[in-house]
Amino acid sequence: EPLAETYVTRGGHVVVGEGNNSSNASAHRHASAYESSLALDAALRLERYRAPRLRCVSEAPLPLPLTFPSVFGRWGATSSETPRFVSATTRLRSSASYGTTLANIRQGWQRASRSATGKAALRAWGVDDDELEETSEKLWDAQRAYGGDDDD
Repeated sequence: EPLAETYVTRGGHVVVGEGNNSSNASAHRHASAYESSLALDAALRLERYRAPRLRCVSEAPLPLPLTFPSVFGRWGATSSETPRFVSATTRLRSSASYGTTLANIRQGWQRASRSATGKAALRAWGVDDDELEETSEKLWDAQRAYGGDDDD
């Protein structure tokens, strides 16, 4: 189970019309932020677990890079049919296994900051010894927050 989750929904759609008629059911329009938020909340209520959740909803769809829509032209779509925007929902999950990732990052940071090359690079970036130690401590605190108790 995740410790926390973040959801971002952009450019949601709602179905227009009711009934089993396939032509009515396929019609849709852009949803308001409120409608998208209600739909996301309804979907989250179906999850088997409970975790702190941060939700963000925007009516603006996700713009596609100009080069991406050309991919659709390969399958016979005309330039007027290629999408410029898409609806998207993303989820970022945090779980206890992230403690291992933080441990690896902390160990890599300590190795790099102790080597002559690493120290020279950090000094060139304006990072002093106090900042090196502070960063190590913050990484260690974050690792412990995810259940990583092993100390080097």
